[in-house]
Amino acid sequence: MRFERAIRYVEQELRILREELVAGTSTRWLIVMDAMSRHFARSIENIMLIEMQRPRSTRTKTAAEWAQLNRRLPDYASPIHIIQAGDDYPGRLAFGDHWLSDDRFEFPMEQVFDVYQTVGGSPEPHKNLLDRILATSDRAIRFAEKENIKVIFDRLDGVCGHSLGGLVVVDTRISDTDRCRCLLELLGRELLEKQHRTAPGSNDAQYLRAMEADCVAWIVHRRTELGDGEPPAPIDVADCSLATLVDTLHRVQQVASFILKGLHREFCEDIPV
Repeated sequence: MRFERAIRYVEQELRILREELVAGTSTRWLIVMDAMSRHFARSIENIMLIEMQRPRSTRTKTAAEWAQLNRRLPDYASPIHIIQAGDDYPGRLAFGDHWLSDDRFEFPMEQVFDVYQTVGGSPEPHKNLLDRILATSDRAIRFAEKENIKVIFDRLDGVCGHSLGGLVVVDTRISDTDRCRCLLELLGRELLEKQHRTAPGSNDAQYLRAMEADCVAWIVHRRTELGDGEPPAPIDVADCSLATLVDTLHRVQQVASFILKGLHREFCEDIPV
């Protein structure tokens, strides 16, 4: 698959996604959200390319990367084609600065394989759920401190927590699981607010920020095995351009990936089989 064909497919899929959202259909939106939770480190473009070629895949790496993890590819394994530099420029390839119209500019493609196409090696043992929750909470607090976000635990009435300008407050009376879920959700909101404040031309619509935060929380909760919860509501695209939709997906992927990488470096290396 060549770069031009790949990016044209992505653009077509994004246009179809917007048309379905305008028509009030959310099936494709939920598929995209689910794929983002499985491939959080990939760009929107590569997530869509992976989902087209191998739906429900979970971890993708090159043959050389799998070999470093003592996993090999059988002869019948068919490659998944993605854009080699796509993860370095998320959300920019399909609608970037004249990149598609310039015939001299083209990213190389690379081949990756899903973990279920490989054999050998051994997965990391899963921790006890409570241990995972407590470890995630501890890492979330350290991660917040590195991002200059102060975390306070206090008694709150009517809400599990709230955030405001670099401060996150979480209720002490809720369960360990709910406390961790709330903390991760509020961290996502704070990081999204930072992006909206610093990104030139960022959309300031409050409903869009809330929707992005719900999507980030759902992806992070799903990836950290804290439960799926209610699927995130689809964006209201009636007044949004296709570029706004792409920017929204980009921010959701970027913030969710940033949180997950900061919390659990092993998520990029473990092999769930």
